[in-house]
Amino acid sequence: MDNLPQAALSHQFRHAPIDEAVSGGPRTAKTLTDIRLAALCAEAAYRAFLNFHVQFRAITRRAKERFLGCDWTGTYADARERLGLYGRFLERLVEVCQLRGGRLKERPLWAACKAVYSSRITDCQAWEIAETFFNSLTRRVFATVGVNQEIEFVDTDFDTPPTVALGALRCCYQDAPLPPLLAAMLTDAGFAAEQYDDLPGATAAAAARLEAALGGPAMRIEAVKSRFFRGKGAYLIGCAFTAHDESCLPFGLVLRHGEAGITLDAVLTGKDDIAILFSFTRSYFRVDVERPYDLVRFLKTLMPRKRLGELYTATGYHKHGKTEFDRDFLYHLHLSADRFETAQGVRGMVMLVFTLHAYDVVFKVIKDRFDPPKTSSRMEVMRKYRFVFEHDRAGRLVEAYGYEHL
Repeated sequence: MDNLPQAALSHQFRHAPIDEAVSGGPRTAKTLTDIRLAALCAEAAYRAFLNFHVQFRAITRRAKERFLGCDWTGTYADARERLGLYGRFLERLVEVCQLRGGRLKERPLWAACKAVYSSRITDCQAWEIAETFFNSLTRRVFATVGVNQEIEFVDTDFDTPPTVALGALRCCYQDAPLPPLLAAMLTDAGFAAEQYDDLPGATAAAAARLEAALGGPAMRIEAVKSRFFRGKGAYLIGCAFTAHDESCLPFGLVLRHGEAGITLDAVLTGKDDIAILFSFTRSYFRVDVERPYDLVRFLKTLMPRKRLGELYTATGYHKHGKTEFDRDFLYHLHLSADRFETAQGVRGMVMLVFTLHAYDVVFKVIKDRFDPPKTSSRMEVMRKYRFVFEHDRAGRLVEAYGYEHL
């Protein structure tokens, strides 16, 4: 189902049986059995997710042509469009569910719907993103206080991936000196050699930088097949190995496109440099992969101190990044006796700030009433966070996960 064309998915979603069932067709929501109605709702939710993900990936794939055409206006427009996509699909799905009238708030029915939905996503290559999509739906319907395992995927339903990857995530380059290996990597990225300003010069400089950081000649490199795009840059991410794999060096090649062609702007080496590239103070990458699970786990091997949630967020799946953060945080609380403490420093006039001793995250609660001389409102603060979320950011405001009804 993952690879169905967008038009086909749209057609299926518009004519899904639930539309007829819940809007007064031959059998209304009141006359359907619980099992049948749960199945119809689960199918509608699943098709809505598939449709969302098809469009999400379609927008993501535009990044290459935007980069090659130096279309930076289109680049930022795509970023904004992709950010709003999730909410638009959810709003439409909630409208469909609301046609169920009095049965909308029946939790046992939603618990059954969750079970059916879980069985449907076993064929989906982005099953973990699909779980989060369902969570978003139920929280919009119920405005859940806290969490509810019966109607949410608080934990994933899958201890191991339910699907098998259809293709390799990475390419391996070996059996040659490093400069030609890097040249192959750069041209395999979808950019022809003639599109570079100076490909031999770029590969020679990159090889020297990598081997200096490795402390010896590199015998093999592995690189993610997909390109990472953000703003005006394209990024290739990989790992270089010495003989007998005695040492592994994560690296990133930063490309820019100007009047002279594509140029190598920087070579980042080591897990710390790569981690900065995937920092939570940066806008999300656009990187198209069929199976986000594999990409994030590979990135985790390059940046072991990064949480899975940070990596999902950095690659554009910010809603699932929040889900992974929640799971990690709940696991920490389960194992720890830590208690929240008021953050050190000057007390804020707008927010109360808390920390946990052994968890490097800051928690902020917007006050109902602000201390003088502040005159703004809670809604105004939330609008400002939304403004930053929707616009390009680079190094100032960190990623913030919003919570309500806790």
